[in-house]
Amino acid sequence: MPCPCHVPTRIARMESRARMVLVVGFARVASSAIGPLCVRVRCVRCEVTSMGDTVTFTITVGNDGEADTAGMRVQDRVPDRIDPASLAWQCTAAVGTTCATPDQGAGALDVTIAWVPKDAALTFTLAGEVGSAADPANDYDEFFNTATVTLSAGSGLTDPTGNNSSTIDLRIDDTLFQDGFELIDP
Repeated sequence: MPCPCHVPTRIARMESRARMVLVVGFARVASSAIGPLCVRVRCVRCEVTSMGDTVTFTITVGNDGEADTAGMRVQDRVPDRIDPASLAWQCTAAVGTTCATPDQGAGALDVTIAWVPKDAALTFTLAGEVGSAADPANDYDEFFNTATVTLSAGSGLTDPTGNNSSTIDLRIDDTLFQDGFELIDP
């Protein structure tokens, strides 16, 4: 089963533009290539995001390399616009993989997966509530969420490219009031 995130993807949404930067290659020190490890982040049902809405990010990480790898660290620090008290995440492992212990938590995502077999992937779901900006003048500015995958220092591998992140941007709907008469059919 190939890693589900090894091909760059562009996501289109009604009110926001999503952009993806992904695919990472790793190489064993003084040995053959092992990568790429990969990460992809998507926002589920974020066509129109408003303050107070709960947004759900799906983060997929995988090993599309030539061999199994140990010590894969997955992080998603989440933007300031997401209320930290509302953050919760959960890991779902595919056949042949295991999530870190614990496999769910509150707050920002920062886990190290002990062992990731070749062609295996894990999916993390992270949800939180959109809050106001620190400066109310920025309440409707776009904000970004970035997930990263790296190898832990003790893995014995190095990252030759450093391209191991996926970013999505969100736009806040600035509609003050809708009563259903805004759309006119020609």
